[in-house]
Amino acid sequence: MNVDLVNVRTEDGLRLDGIWRKPSADAPSQLGADVIILHHGVGGNFYGLGLFEEYTDALVDAGCAVLRVNNRGHHPVNRGPVDRSRYGAAYEIVEDCRYEWDAWL
Repeated sequence: MNVDLVNVRTEDGLRLDGIWRKPSADAPSQLGADVIILHHGVGGNFYGLGLFEEYTDALVDAGCAVLRVNNRGHHPVNRGPVDRSRYGAAYEIVEDCRYEWDAWL
C-alpha cells in the first residue's frame, strides 16, 4: 500500500498530520465522490489499525481517494511541536474543531 504523508496548519497555527491514499488511475469512483476524509474519534489518530484500515481499503477499491487525518484531539494528551502547547482529547474544545475541518478541506 502506497500512501503520501500530508499535513496542514490550522488557522490558529496548529500543525496536523495525515495520509493520502488514492486508487489507481484506471479505477473511476463507483461512489459518486472522488475523496472521502476520515477523522478519528476522541483520543484516536489517523494511523491506528482497525476500522480506518478496512474503510480505506474498501473506499480505494471502489475508486475513491482517502484522506485520513488527525485533529487536535488526537491521543489522550499531546504537545504542540513548536510552542509545546497542550492538545489532545484531555484539552479538546469541540468548537475549535472547525479549524481542523477548514484546514483539511
